[in-house]
Amino acid sequence: MRLSLCTITFRHHLLSLEDIARWAAANDFQGIELWGAHARNMQHMTDRNADWMAALGLSVPMLSDYLPLDEDLASLRHATSNLCRLAGRWGARKVRTFAGKSASRDTSPEARWRLSARLKDACMMAQ
Repeated sequence: MRLSLCTITFRHHLLSLEDIARWAAANDFQGIELWGAHARNMQHMTDRNADWMAALGLSVPMLSDYLPLDEDLASLRHATSNLCRLAGRWGARKVRTFAGKSASRDTSPEARWRLSARLKDACMMAQ
């Protein structure tokens, strides 16, 4: 089994990805699931990518992010495209998103249908 930690866990802490990666490597993790916000904030750092992570003995199996499933299709396309581009930079073969901003029990059947349709759109774009 390969163990990864997700940087979204540290969203309320002032820790750099460098610190998180060193800690993960020192504590027998094999990978880091990189939160999209962290990946976007590091876009200007051209030396931070899959090769840098591999030099630490880690991989990035997945990027996770919030996609704008309740916004217009152009916004969803832009965000999905950007997330897939970032996944390529980090060598991540998978992306993960969170479906909506409300609890399942609070989501109407109509809203659930719209979210499902938008998730399908995002999946087709990622493919």
